Amino acid sequence: MTKNDKIWFTDATLELIKNNVRLEFINAPYIFFNDDDTNSRCGGFFTEYPKARMSLSVKKSFKKWFSIFIHEYNHYVQYKEKTKIWKKCDAIEKKFDIDEWLTHTIEYPDKIAKNSVNAIQDCEFECEKMTIHTILENDLSLNTIEYIKRANSYVLFYNVLREERKWCKKSPYKSKALIDLMPSTFIDDPRNISKKIYNLIVKECL
Repeated sequence: MTKNDKIWFTDATLELIKNNVRLEFINAPYIFFNDDDTNSRCGGFFTEYPKARMSLSVKKSFKKWFSIFIHEYNHYVQYKEKTKIWKKCDAIEKKFDIDEWLTHTIEYPDKIAKNSVNAIQDCEFECEKMTIHTILENDLSLNTIEYIKRANSYVLFYNVLREERKWCKKSPYKSKALIDLMPSTFIDDPRNISKKIYNLIVKECL
């Protein structure tokens, strides 16, 4: 952790506490967004329901948990600033329970499911771009090219999730074969996925 990393991390943490966001740093390799749903495994999350909370798994290298922290912090920024994309996603998620849909517990019309997943994908894409801005603006120690490639793989994964109706067993950014095919700049259209990339995500991640 560099001096700039420490300064930004301290300021970000104090900002979250000041705004009554519950912070959880969990000594585990991963956590679950929903405690009773193993399909919700992730490295971290920010949610505003029922109260604002950020949870992060930290049993991993500094580079890994720090990048997740910055990403989730920017979800907090989306929430605080009420970005247009965040508000759209928030409105949809009040009517669409993605976890219940993924487990086939609740069924939705295809159009509603498709539009809802697309809104979540757009929210993640905006957050990834904000994360890179944070890294560059504060001269943080993360490799931006590496981060963008990983971010592209994650955003594109939502196309597979939408069609296959499955959460990943292996995070897309943990697939070297997939990362090697990702551009070092942000993709133009998150919905534009080649058959090759789609099939590789299915093979590597589901």
